[in-house]
Amino acid sequence: MTFFIHRHIRCTRIPCRCLWCYQTIEAGQPCDVHLTKWGEDDFSEDRYHPECWAAFDTLPVEEQESWSPGDFLRGCKCEAGTQCKCKKREPQQ
Repeated sequence: MTFFIHRHIRCTRIPCRCLWCYQTIEAGQPCDVHLTKWGEDDFSEDRYHPECWAAFDTLPVEEQESWSPGDFLRGCKCEAGTQCKCKKREPQQ
């Protein structure tokens, strides 16, 4: 049986990595959690910054499996290691 669950967490308890941008989500910060169960024993839990989840959620379904952790800048679909061209992400402080 396959299923997907998405939850928004208002305050994380421990630091973790965002799968989209691969930056740290600090303890006390919000995050989005995507739980997936593919088969009998195949289970995954992925965490994202809320703005990174919003960027991921805009990908067409056929492209949602064709990227690797850290491929994108935080909060947008611009390629990591480049300047943001879409101007959708918040400035880093």
